[in-house]
Amino acid sequence: MRARIALASLALSCGGAQGITINGGCSASIAGSQSGTFDCNAASGGFDTAHGTSAVGLSVPGTTAITVAVGFPGDLHTGTFTNATAGATGGATIQLGGTTSNTIWGALAGSSNPAQNQGTWTLIVTDTGTATTNSSGKAYLGMHGTFDATAPPVPGGTATGTETLHAAF
Repeated sequence: MRARIALASLALSCGGAQGITINGGCSASIAGSQSGTFDCNAASGGFDTAHGTSAVGLSVPGTTAITVAVGFPGDLHTGTFTNATAGATGGATIQLGGTTSNTIWGALAGSSNPAQNQGTWTLIVTDTGTATTNSSGKAYLGMHGTFDATAPPVPGGTATGTETLHAAF
């Protein structure tokens, strides 16, 4: 699990600032009880050779914070991955009011507590981008694809209704 979190952190830290287009650009839109279209940090991924898992992430910082961090077994490759993919973890959160708000929607998978798994997500990787190899695995920059999620409110929060998320990168 730590490896997946570290890979997700790596993936999220490889993007640029909001509104800056790098690695082919990234845009995200939400619809539901809240709506909007946002620039997002470029998607990136990683492969952890010690654990045999990959992670992909992207983010939208700001007052509507959107975070995508998903993991799955095997090296990153083109294809379709979903919350129902064997070994899939993570997902997406949409947080209205920034990262200190309690208004949160989530599409989450792979929790050791099945009650925390909710919503659905689909990641389609059409191009893994450029891989850079080091002693612990690979980093993938310049990825292309889409991420879609249906995210109900996170239990215990103040969000209502369901949000849909579409990101293209």
